[in-house]
Amino acid sequence: MTYTLFSTPVGFFIYDRSEDAIVQLTEDEYDELNNTINSVDAKNDVIKRFNKHGLCLQNSVQLIEHPATANIMTYLNTSVENLVLQVTQECNLRCDYCTYSVLYKNRSFSERKMSLNVAKAAVDFAVNHSSGSNKLVVGFYGGEPLLEIDLIKQVINYIEEVYPNKNISYNFTTNGTLLTDDIVDFLVKKDVDLMVSIDGPKREHDKQRRFPNNDGSFDLIMNNLNRIKYRHPDYFSTITTNTVLNPEHEYSCVRDFFKIDNVMGHMTHMFGIINDVGLKEPISYDETLSLINREEIFKVLLNMIGEIEISLISPLHSSYKAQITSRYNTMKLGGVKSKTAHPGGPCIPGSRKSFIDVEGNIHICERIVEDNNFIIGNIFDGFDKSSVLKMLNIGRLTANECINCWAFKHCTICVAQIIEDGHISKEAKLERCSQVVHNVISEFMDMAVLMHYGYDFEKHS
Repeated sequence: MTYTLFSTPVGFFIYDRSEDAIVQLTEDEYDELNNTINSVDAKNDVIKRFNKHGLCLQNSVQLIEHPATANIMTYLNTSVENLVLQVTQECNLRCDYCTYSVLYKNRSFSERKMSLNVAKAAVDFAVNHSSGSNKLVVGFYGGEPLLEIDLIKQVINYIEEVYPNKNISYNFTTNGTLLTDDIVDFLVKKDVDLMVSIDGPKREHDKQRRFPNNDGSFDLIMNNLNRIKYRHPDYFSTITTNTVLNPEHEYSCVRDFFKIDNVMGHMTHMFGIINDVGLKEPISYDETLSLINREEIFKVLLNMIGEIEISLISPLHSSYKAQITSRYNTMKLGGVKSKTAHPGGPCIPGSRKSFIDVEGNIHICERIVEDNNFIIGNIFDGFDKSSVLKMLNIGRLTANECINCWAFKHCTICVAQIIEDGHISKEAKLERCSQVVHNVISEFMDMAVLMHYGYDFEKHS
């Protein structure tokens, strides 16, 4: 169906795909519409009444096709936004859940690294394919990118020398162990956006993020961060931390660490679970994480309606406000009414992001396993149009299931999540559907509750 019903403690609602809107119903309307799902006899008259209000309309989509399909080469030739350079495949740590560890397929640590010539060619390629983008973001990726700090410095200096009038910014994620004073001084000077991986207090962090000799990395990272805080307090406040929660973590300890630690309290924090893209075996989490997560999100909602102070919110969950606001802003763009459309989820491969491996091959992003089947070109010959289109239109795999799905516009499934044995898998895509639907309806419920208590999304957008 192109609509779905849900109830909350504050009322009954319908989400309608054609309008991309949440509408409150009376309990009688809710029950009446809900009954039509299983009652063919009652369906026609009830649906017709809702149709008069622009709800529960018949599906308009007849063809699953991404709107960028016809002009894909224009996008690729003019609209590259992010360039990610794989400067090395080596790392000085051996974190258990790293995408280069034994847990994952098609990746392993190696001594391979990017040459300066490849890096320069990649920069030239991105600049020449970004004339329609207001800004180009250049990221450095590993392994541990700071193992190749000399290359990073050369690339940034090259960009400043050759493209002084291009709006370009820089970023990378580091394990934080190599942040010497000289390196940090350079990052500050070049205004590089920095993300540091840290998984909570020492006991939790050192369970996974260890050196090859099995020593933990927590103390070294915290010493480095304290030194940055002392030497460059303004820059320090711009650093973001990235936390990966795994089934062995004491979740409450991790949450409390980021809330009360003197160093952590001055930074922005992000967290997630172990990346399941390319895992050899599935990893499961117990219910504790879900319960804590929901408790913290509830606090965010209370803060948004002015019931509690922001100081009571876990820093790991403060981004939920931006997340649900983004969902609201997406809904303002209109519903699904055209005959040709594509479920949300896939970005335009190569345009939203071009991940360049050490040899100069172009991949959609760093999340995709490094498999030849998913290369979309190279920086010397350009993009492979047929490969890009195949990954752009993954909705065709499940066209029959997608075409009437109420979550059509809000689907978040991308190529990286549906690869099995070197191929894009219909079965893997369908397995993702239930989680996507659960996440979307949870946000809709939170949105409905917020609006009931007077939260003004327009004012805070």
